[in-house]
Amino acid sequence: DAFRRIGCAVVPGGAGMARTHVQVMKHLAVTVIFAFPSFAVKLAEAAMEMSLDPATDLKVRLIIVRREAHDDRDEENLARAFGAEVREMYASGETGFVAAECAEGGGLHCFTDSLVEIVNPADGTTVTDGSAGEVVTTDLSRQAMPVIRYRTGDVTEGLNVDPCPCGRTSPRLKPVVGRVGDIHRVKGTNLIPDLIREVIRKHRGLRRFQIVIERVRVRDRLIVRVESIRPGNDQNTKQTLIDEIRTVALVRPEIEMVPVGAIDESAPLVVDKRFRNVGTVPFAQRADWSLWQSDH
Repeated sequence: DAFRRIGCAVVPGGAGMARTHVQVMKHLAVTVIFAFPSFAVKLAEAAMEMSLDPATDLKVRLIIVRREAHDDRDEENLARAFGAEVREMYASGETGFVAAECAEGGGLHCFTDSLVEIVNPADGTTVTDGSAGEVVTTDLSRQAMPVIRYRTGDVTEGLNVDPCPCGRTSPRLKPVVGRVGDIHRVKGTNLIPDLIREVIRKHRGLRRFQIVIERVRVRDRLIVRVESIRPGNDQNTKQTLIDEIRTVALVRPEIEMVPVGAIDESAPLVVDKRFRNVGTVPFAQRADWSLWQSDH
């Protein structure tokens, strides 16, 4: 309805039938796609299976995506495949759309109807220094279901309050890096596994990883097990990982290099041995095998 209000001709679509969608896109010269990144990737793959080049045989100039379990490379691949600009929007089922990305990037501009707050997931206190925390929104403009300090459960890197070159003055929501259920408190600091994943994925030759948390006497011990194609000859990388993870996670880890295949696909992403339910993690959180790719 919003697209129609600004004068767009809207072609509804749904999950599946990727080839049919590609045919419709080509026939109608569709210029904008609004979809989850994973489905937009399927459309590009379907087009190539049909011997079409998404960048030249289709007319797509803009892809609007909603954040899901993906990283920046997904958006880069989408932009390259379609020869189009990729913009992100942030929303949840309960709050509706809260923020959207402009052409300058650097975060998603919060809408004026939404009062966005970042809180400490552990105690709900407001984070004022721009650091990571849980997204909380208030929207009093909604009539049927006002939203008052709704905790979304999404953890963001924080708010960017610097002036944007586009001219907008609203704060920008930094990338969402996980969910509250993914967070473990280590040495008094909220540990977000996705921040560690972002560090590891930058290094060639590294594969899956697993986080192990132990308590020795009264002190927490953070161990990051990382699969490497050369585990016995990786001392420089090991020290680099220690320094980089300490920078983003604010906790100094111990790094244990293991051979590729040492971490089973079904293994939990986080093994917390400090508590009774050893190794239990939120649903669908498993050792990160998304890093299993050709060296980049």
